[in-house]
Amino acid sequence: MAAAANTSAFTIMLDPIEDELRYDRQRGGGSLMDLGWYNIRATLWAFGSLPERVLGSGQYVNDVDMRFSATLWYPDDRMASFDCAFNLTRRKWFEIIGTEGTVVCDDFLAPWDPDRPRYWTHDAEGASREHVSEPLIQEECMVDNFCQIVRRGKLDDQWPRITIDNQRVVDALDQLIPQRPGRGNRPGVVNRDRQVD
Repeated sequence: MAAAANTSAFTIMLDPIEDELRYDRQRGGGSLMDLGWYNIRATLWAFGSLPERVLGSGQYVNDVDMRFSATLWYPDDRMASFDCAFNLTRRKWFEIIGTEGTVVCDDFLAPWDPDRPRYWTHDAEGASREHVSEPLIQEECMVDNFCQIVRRGKLDDQWPRITIDNQRVVDALDQLIPQRPGRGNRPGVVNRDRQVD
Protein backbone atom coordinates (compact mmCIF):
# COMPACT_ATOMS: atom_id res chain seq x y z
CA MET A 1 0.00 0.00 0.00
CA ALA A 2 1.48 3.36 -1.02
CA ALA A 3 0.83 6.23 1.38
CA ALA A 4 -1.41 8.84 -0.24
CA ALA A 5 -2.33 10.81 2.87
CA ASN A 6 -1.31 11.09 6.49
CA THR A 7 -2.89 12.79 9.46
CA SER A 8 -1.76 13.01 13.06
CA ALA A 9 -2.39 14.79 16.35
CA PHE A 10 -0.35 15.42 19.46
CA THR A 11 -2.09 17.56 22.07
CA ILE A 12 -1.81 17.95 25.84
CA MET A 13 -3.43 20.05 28.56
CA LEU A 14 -0.56 22.13 29.90
CA ASP A 15 -1.31 24.12 33.03
CA PRO A 16 0.14 27.63 33.09
CA ILE A 17 3.35 27.43 35.10
CA GLU A 18 5.52 30.43 35.87
CA ASP A 19 8.75 30.38 33.83
CA GLU A 20 7.54 27.42 31.71
CA LEU A 21 9.84 27.34 28.67
CA ARG A 22 7.01 26.06 26.47
CA TYR A 23 5.33 29.47 26.91
CA ASP A 24 8.49 31.43 26.12
CA ARG A 25 9.09 32.21 22.44
CA GLN A 26 12.75 33.10 23.04
CA ARG A 27 13.42 29.63 24.47
CA GLY A 28 11.75 27.74 21.61
CA GLY A 29 8.27 27.72 23.10
CA GLY A 30 5.08 26.95 21.24
CA SER A 31 3.14 23.84 20.36
CA LEU A 32 4.67 23.65 16.85
CA MET A 33 8.27 23.70 18.11
CA ASP A 34 7.51 21.23 20.91
CA LEU A 35 4.70 18.85 19.99
CA GLY A 36 4.50 19.49 16.24
CA TRP A 37 8.03 18.14 15.84
CA TYR A 38 6.66 14.62 16.48
CA ASN A 39 3.78 15.02 14.02
CA ILE A 40 6.21 16.17 11.33
CA ARG A 41 8.58 13.28 12.05
CA ALA A 42 5.69 10.79 11.67
CA THR A 43 4.76 12.36 8.33
CA LEU A 44 8.32 12.36 6.99
CA TRP A 45 8.65 8.73 8.07
CA ALA A 46 5.37 7.79 6.32
CA PHE A 47 6.16 9.63 3.06
CA GLY A 48 9.94 9.28 3.03
CA SER A 49 10.55 12.80 1.68
CA LEU A 50 10.12 16.51 2.32
CA PRO A 51 6.89 18.28 1.36
CA GLU A 52 6.94 20.78 -1.49
CA ARG A 53 4.70 23.31 0.26
CA VAL A 54 3.20 23.88 3.70
CA LEU A 55 0.25 25.80 5.12
CA GLY A 56 -0.07 26.65 8.78
CA SER A 57 -2.62 28.21 11.07
CA GLY A 58 -2.18 28.95 14.75
CA GLN A 59 -3.84 30.33 17.83
CA TYR A 60 -1.36 32.62 19.62
CA VAL A 61 -1.14 34.01 23.13
CA ASN A 62 1.80 36.23 24.09
CA ASP A 63 3.66 35.42 20.86
CA VAL A 64 3.44 31.65 21.45
CA ASP A 65 1.25 29.25 19.49
CA MET A 66 -1.04 27.42 21.90
CA ARG A 67 -2.52 25.46 18.99
CA PHE A 68 -1.14 24.88 15.53
CA SER A 69 -2.58 23.06 12.52
CA ALA A 70 -0.76 22.40 9.28
CA THR A 71 -1.21 20.94 5.81
CA LEU A 72 1.77 19.63 3.85
CA TRP A 73 1.69 19.05 0.08
CA TYR A 74 3.82 16.37 -1.59
CA PRO A 75 4.41 15.33 -5.19
CA ASP A 76 1.95 12.90 -6.79
CA ASP A 77 -1.13 14.45 -5.15
CA ARG A 78 -0.15 13.30 -1.64
CA MET A 79 -1.10 15.41 1.39
CA ALA A 80 -0.58 15.33 5.12
CA SER A 81 -2.14 17.27 7.96
CA PHE A 82 -1.59 17.53 11.67
CA ASP A 83 -2.54 19.48 14.73
CA CYS A 84 -0.76 20.05 18.00
CA ALA A 85 -1.83 22.00 21.08
CA PHE A 86 -1.11 22.84 24.70
CA ASN A 87 -4.79 23.42 25.52
CA LEU A 88 -6.60 20.26 24.38
CA THR A 89 -6.93 16.84 25.99
CA ARG A 90 -4.11 14.34 25.43
CA ARG A 91 -4.06 12.83 21.94
CA LYS A 92 -1.09 11.10 20.31
CA TRP A 93 -2.20 9.30 17.16
CA PHE A 94 -1.44 9.08 13.47
CA GLU A 95 -3.10 7.52 10.46
CA ILE A 96 -1.55 6.62 7.12
CA ILE A 97 -4.12 6.41 4.33
CA GLY A 98 -3.52 4.56 1.07
CA THR A 99 -5.59 3.42 -1.87
CA GLU A 100 -6.22 -0.03 -0.37
CA GLY A 101 -6.49 0.67 3.34
CA THR A 102 -5.18 2.52 6.39
CA VAL A 103 -2.76 2.07 9.27
CA VAL A 104 -3.84 3.67 12.55
CA CYS A 105 -1.82 4.07 15.73
CA ASP A 106 -3.43 5.90 18.65
CA ASP A 107 -0.32 6.04 20.83
CA PHE A 108 2.63 6.65 18.52
CA LEU A 109 4.73 8.61 21.02
CA ALA A 110 4.56 6.29 24.00
CA PRO A 111 2.12 3.39 24.28
CA TRP A 112 -0.86 3.89 26.56
CA ASP A 113 -0.02 0.37 27.77
CA PRO A 114 3.79 0.00 27.61
CA ASP A 115 3.50 -3.80 27.82
CA ARG A 116 1.21 -3.95 24.78
CA PRO A 117 2.02 -1.40 22.05
CA ARG A 118 -0.40 -1.81 19.15
CA TYR A 119 -1.73 -0.42 15.90
CA TRP A 120 -4.52 -1.34 13.49
CA THR A 121 -4.85 -1.92 9.78
CA HIS A 122 -8.14 -1.38 7.99
CA ASP A 123 -8.82 -2.57 4.46
CA ALA A 124 -10.93 -0.74 1.87
CA GLU A 125 -14.00 -2.70 2.97
CA GLY A 126 -13.64 -1.65 6.62
CA ALA A 127 -12.30 -4.92 8.01
CA SER A 128 -9.79 -4.17 10.74
CA ARG A 129 -6.98 -6.10 12.36
CA GLU A 130 -5.10 -5.26 15.54
CA HIS A 131 -1.31 -5.73 15.54
CA VAL A 132 0.62 -5.94 18.82
CA SER A 133 4.32 -5.09 18.80
CA GLU A 134 7.14 -6.17 21.06
CA PRO A 135 7.36 -3.84 24.07
CA LEU A 136 10.32 -1.48 23.68
CA ILE A 137 11.45 1.58 25.60
CA GLN A 138 12.28 4.20 22.98
CA GLU A 139 14.92 5.97 25.09
CA GLU A 140 16.68 2.65 25.65
CA CYS A 141 16.62 1.94 21.91
CA MET A 142 18.13 5.38 21.18
CA VAL A 143 20.98 4.84 23.65
CA ASP A 144 21.62 1.32 22.27
CA ASN A 145 21.73 2.69 18.72
CA PHE A 146 24.15 5.44 19.77
CA CYS A 147 26.40 2.88 21.50
CA GLN A 148 26.46 0.73 18.34
CA ILE A 149 27.54 3.75 16.28
CA VAL A 150 30.34 4.49 18.77
CA ARG A 151 31.50 0.84 18.79
CA ARG A 152 31.63 0.74 14.98
CA GLY A 153 33.52 4.00 14.93
CA LYS A 154 31.51 5.18 11.94
CA LEU A 155 28.87 7.88 12.01
CA ASP A 156 25.44 7.08 10.62
CA ASP A 157 24.31 10.05 8.52
CA GLN A 158 20.65 9.00 8.77
CA TRP A 159 20.18 10.64 12.19
CA PRO A 160 21.46 14.14 11.38
CA ARG A 161 19.72 14.02 7.99
CA ILE A 162 16.26 13.19 9.37
CA THR A 163 16.73 15.71 12.19
CA ILE A 164 17.65 18.51 9.78
CA ASP A 165 14.79 17.59 7.42
CA ASN A 166 12.38 17.67 10.34
CA GLN A 167 13.64 21.08 11.43
CA ARG A 168 13.36 22.41 7.85
CA VAL A 169 9.63 21.68 7.88
CA VAL A 170 9.21 23.15 11.39
CA ASP A 171 11.06 26.29 10.25
CA ALA A 172 9.00 26.61 7.05
CA LEU A 173 5.80 26.48 9.12
CA ASP A 174 7.14 28.79 11.82
CA GLN A 175 8.28 31.37 9.25
CA LEU A 176 4.76 31.64 7.85
CA ILE A 177 3.98 34.14 10.55
CA PRO A 178 6.61 36.93 10.51
CA GLN A 179 4.56 39.17 12.81
CA ARG A 180 2.71 36.87 15.16
CA PRO A 181 -0.72 38.00 16.28
CA GLY A 182 -1.98 37.85 19.82
CA ARG A 183 0.55 40.14 21.45
CA GLY A 184 -0.59 40.74 24.97
CA ASN A 185 -3.35 38.43 26.12
CA ARG A 186 -5.51 38.62 22.99
CA PRO A 187 -5.47 35.35 21.00
CA GLY A 188 -4.76 35.63 17.30
CA VAL A 189 -5.08 33.43 14.23
CA VAL A 190 -3.01 33.44 11.06
CA ASN A 191 -3.37 31.32 7.92
CA ARG A 192 -0.73 31.49 5.14
CA ASP A 193 1.27 29.03 3.04
CA ARG A 194 4.97 28.67 2.12
CA GLN A 195 7.28 26.48 0.06
CA VAL A 196 9.77 24.31 1.94
CA ASP A 197 13.37 25.48 1.30
